[in-house]
Amino acid sequence: MIGRMEELAVAFGHKVMHVGVDPVDNPHALALYERLDYVPIDESWQKKAIFYDEVGNATEKEYWNINLKKQLG
Repeated sequence: MIGRMEELAVAFGHKVMHVGVDPVDNPHALALYERLDYVPIDESWQKKAIFYDEVGNATEKEYWNINLKKQLG
């Protein structure tokens, strides 16, 4: 599927494909993108969020995102 998306991007004249992945929650996707020659770029981030259940108990969740790109063509 990723290969097909890359083909479509080239067909529409794009030279670069960008993807983002949470390396903590989805390390397998990160490894896949790296095997497919995607390289990290500097636009990565980390965020924290607090969620409350139905009785008001708080749970903190930390999100990470690594942005990667690949030259197409």
